[in-house]
Amino acid sequence: MTAVRDIMTPNPTSVSDGMLASEAAQIMLDADVGFLPVLRDGQVLGVVTDRDIVTRAMPQSGDVPVGEIMSRGAVTISPEAAVEEAERVMSEHGVRRLMVCDGADVVGVVSIGDLAVRVSDSL
Repeated sequence: MTAVRDIMTPNPTSVSDGMLASEAAQIMLDADVGFLPVLRDGQVLGVVTDRDIVTRAMPQSGDVPVGEIMSRGAVTISPEAAVEEAERVMSEHGVRRLMVCDGADVVGVVSIGDLAVRVSDSL
């Protein structure tokens, strides 16, 4: 069984809910990612995606706190979960990325692209 920890991107960059969306967009650009966990005092509040920034912040000049545009109730998965479980959870919730959490700690991100690479490698 391949576990999520085997295909995830470890140690994702995160942002605080008070950071401006324009700053989060720059972090995404620099890190070449489209998804950032949003934390306050180490606790997960949600996620902000490139789509959140485009559809929610850009109409407001991008100068709004991430906490106002983030998606709340992030979908998470354990690093020990099977990759097939990640596929099921993504499909069930209609998301392309999952935060990988070990207890309260964000330890990685697994994306639909990570799953596609796994399938490609097995062919």
